[in-house]
Amino acid sequence: MGTLNQRQVNLKVIRLDNLVAYEMGPDFVISMIQTYYEEIPRLILAVEEHIDGNRDIFIRNIHTLKSSAALFKITEIDDVLDFWEELPEADFNRDRFVIEFEKSKEIYAEALNEMKFVLDNPKALKLG
Repeated sequence: MGTLNQRQVNLKVIRLDNLVAYEMGPDFVISMIQTYYEEIPRLILAVEEHIDGNRDIFIRNIHTLKSSAALFKITEIDDVLDFWEELPEADFNRDRFVIEFEKSKEIYAEALNEMKFVLDNPKALKLG
């Protein structure tokens, strides 16, 4: 256990190295993918719902969503959300955020498709 051939499942957006590193087996990896597959759409919605609301809740939602990107090594999203999480409130530009967040959502959509593929074909992981 402990390695994964990304080419076996043709993953281009998500990386599973972090999950495989725990060496808890394919059931653990599938369980984590299932959890995030269900949670990511909810987290995206939570960020969108709080853009104009409570700043602390907005930042907490960004942080939680960013953590999912980091877990699956989706660096394009991780970097964008990190920028917005650290940006002082006075420098926040809502229109710019919406544009960048829409791009992030497109990448998340690709990630969710890959997660769905893995969930539908768990034996393709070939952890070994």
